Amino acid sequence: MAQRNELLREELLYGRIAINFANAKTHEEAINNLNDSIREIHEIPRNLKIRKSSAKSVQKDQNKIKELLEDLIKQDHLYNVSLIHDYILCYNFTCKPFLDVQEDGSISEIPLFHDQKSTDHDTFIAYCLVNFLKSDISIKRKHILKCNMCKDFFISKKIDERTKYCPICSYKNKMSKEERSKHDKKKRLEKKLEKKEKLTPEQEKQIERMMSTGHTREQALEYIKLDMNEDYSTDRSPSN
Repeated sequence: MAQRNELLREELLYGRIAINFANAKTHEEAINNLNDSIREIHEIPRNLKIRKSSAKSVQKDQNKIKELLEDLIKQDHLYNVSLIHDYILCYNFTCKPFLDVQEDGSISEIPLFHDQKSTDHDTFIAYCLVNFLKSDISIKRKHILKCNMCKDFFISKKIDERTKYCPICSYKNKMSKEERSKHDKKKRLEKKLEKKEKLTPEQEKQIERMMSTGHTREQALEYIKLDMNEDYSTDRSPSN
């Protein structure tokens, strides 16, 4: 049972990666979310990069994933979810998985892009969605929820019909009116700062170096901001 629960947890991760891509507010954030998620999949080399894509291409795939998720919630059978066939076709022709033995002794499918330095976002999304949906779909579809407040999709760790809000909105619901106003104001300010701040090539390299040591892009950006504001000491670094 414990082994099965662990496998389910890993497979839910694939769904969470695709959903985080779909929920991103900008195409840059969507691609960054995919790059940040690579280190969480043990079959994928950590140095793999998702190629940059146009805003139009990313938005098209975001809408496509959301439509697929809507159908997954409504339909009783995966075969009736029309868009899944598109992702399976992409999976078969671009991922071209082959079997290999992992370091832990298990046999698993390895995608063709395993030995490449980079891959397209749609190929990686197809890989994640197929791995998410290829087994126990009747159970997994119950983990897919849509927040009543922000309307984003999310993966719930536990199956509970009482869950109506995503983790972020659930947290906000517990705030007072003043706390929520302060929280929203802070988020708006952070978004404005992100738009104004343009990273130099050296700062981008610094972020890549930090991500290669296990930090997320968000943690690296926070460190860069502290560096830019001269509010840090040389022995201060973000924690995992």
